[in-house]
Amino acid sequence: MTSVELVQYVKDKADIVAVIGHYLKLTKKGADYVAICPFHDDTKPSLSISPTKKIFKCFVCGTGGNCITFVQKYEHVSFMQAVKKVCNICNIDVPGLDEVVKVKPKENQDLLDAINNLTGFYHFSLRQKDGEEARSYLEKRNMNDDVINHFKIGYAPLDNTRSIKVLRERFNCSVETLEKAGILANSGSGFYDRYRDRIMFPLENTKGDIVGFSGRIYKDSDKGESKYVNSPGTPIFQKSTILYNFRNAKDSVRKDGYLYVLEGFMDVIACYKAGINSAVALMGTALTEAHLALFKELGVEIRLCLDSDNAGQNAMYSTLKLFGKAKLKYKIVRKFTGAKDADEYLNAFGTDGLIEALNSLAEPIEFEAKYLVDNGKLNTLEAKDDYLQTRLIAFSRYKQLVRKDLISRLADILSINKDDLESMVDRANTFKPDDLIEDKEVKKSYASKDSLSNISTETINQNAIYDSCLKYSLSKLKDKNIEKYLNAIISKESCLIAKMAKNKDAYMEFENSQSMFISPYLNKIQNALADAYQKTGKETLDLEDYQNIIDMFEVSNDEDKDLVILIMEIMKKCKDKPYNPKYASDFRKLISDYNMVQKIYLDLIKGDTAKIDNTMRTARLAKQKARTKKN
Repeated sequence: MTSVELVQYVKDKADIVAVIGHYLKLTKKGADYVAICPFHDDTKPSLSISPTKKIFKCFVCGTGGNCITFVQKYEHVSFMQAVKKVCNICNIDVPGLDEVVKVKPKENQDLLDAINNLTGFYHFSLRQKDGEEARSYLEKRNMNDDVINHFKIGYAPLDNTRSIKVLRERFNCSVETLEKAGILANSGSGFYDRYRDRIMFPLENTKGDIVGFSGRIYKDSDKGESKYVNSPGTPIFQKSTILYNFRNAKDSVRKDGYLYVLEGFMDVIACYKAGINSAVALMGTALTEAHLALFKELGVEIRLCLDSDNAGQNAMYSTLKLFGKAKLKYKIVRKFTGAKDADEYLNAFGTDGLIEALNSLAEPIEFEAKYLVDNGKLNTLEAKDDYLQTRLIAFSRYKQLVRKDLISRLADILSINKDDLESMVDRANTFKPDDLIEDKEVKKSYASKDSLSNISTETINQNAIYDSCLKYSLSKLKDKNIEKYLNAIISKESCLIAKMAKNKDAYMEFENSQSMFISPYLNKIQNALADAYQKTGKETLDLEDYQNIIDMFEVSNDEDKDLVILIMEIMKKCKDKPYNPKYASDFRKLISDYNMVQKIYLDLIKGDTAKIDNTMRTARLAKQKARTKKN
């Protein structure tokens, strides 16, 4: 059978539903199936699978093909390797398949082979007489053969010359290879394994290659030594890029729709014993950009569950900004009671207890508020008020029932009246579509989206389109009238979103400023712009891109749809200017002015005149300083 005949044979025999269902959670829809697309940041099922045609297609990002190309794209492997994987999933017997599918040697293949062979040696040694004590320790930790085999756990013998001898004599590994792989310990008197009398946890990269180890002490007499020792940095192992169990979790995470992020190996193993496969561990390292990139690629909800001691909670708090900046969907597992981590919790409360605890999820703002209260940061009503004013707009992203539950929880955490908090949230998040336009006649003309094509540039509120808001004078802010400030906010918001749509640099400037719009609709459009820039790779968006944003925008009713189209019309008609240093400077000033006006508006809502006066004083000083510098 030729390779062409083999591929056709596999395509004819394979069940595309079984193949894609091996990786994703599928939902039957008529004669077809749908799923969350793994090839873009999908939030609702946009991937369609046709069993009769044996093809798949995403109607958002456009990715499509057959069962083999799906595996190729998902696994990041060669076409013929994907063929082999499909055969394994569907139990298709193809004689001579291995001869046809010749795997190209990977970069640093000699290092990978050495590490893989050492993994086998460690795993074998755990079953031998000198591994009995280590095996007994694992049994006391309720780690049976299934767990040991699944995670390839092993033992580095007390005699740390044996492994080197096996690698050199049986597998012909050179000393140079062993050194580059991080296996050899520094010694002038011979060749030694850097690991000695430790339980060994192999560490895999995202492709499933074992690239290093973490060795754990297990005897009481070793308490003076480091609990875990990791492989040194090598051409194949960089600890900051590794997540323990990521490759195994990746196979189940899209079906489950979530990924637990824990601290250590034993926590991940505890989850596995409780039937939870979608779990990874940071292995004692801080969260890195590489980790965030892996989470973003998965496109599922991240569930952060670091240890319940002070160190773990501090680490969790420090990750909030990283997750927010990366725009990841995430929740926090509430602090365990009666146990420090998932492993201890499983031992204390059993499988059902651990599952229940892991499903006790808090929104980030709930965790943040409790953390600040527990650490004495919100002891006074003023401190609580200041904190809430910076978080009220964030409630716009939650649906009504979630919002009500969150308000109730926050009120308890902050020891404030629930009705007062609900009133503050409602005032900060109430935004009528009509408020976008000042002219009453223009409001009427937006009664239906069909009339939009007949509206000229002149009829749209000029302050919301052109650069006049750049000339907005700080002296106008003396009149503390809520309606006027709301109009100023609307004007600046529309101008900001328009410029962000016209130029990627402007978008990035606003993104890096960590500002947030008052209007929940514009916050959603900001996220849509992020997707558009990422998918298209363009520096400026065009009319077709705007239409795509409108089409994919989730709105609840026709009135909301009209609002989205109105905003997009404003964006289309904004003057396009080159993003030169002068433009960049003006845009940064616009952001600064907007943040100040927004702060005054929020202070007006709660009637805090002292804070408004302070804001105005700060603004005047900044203006005077800018003038002095200019002169």
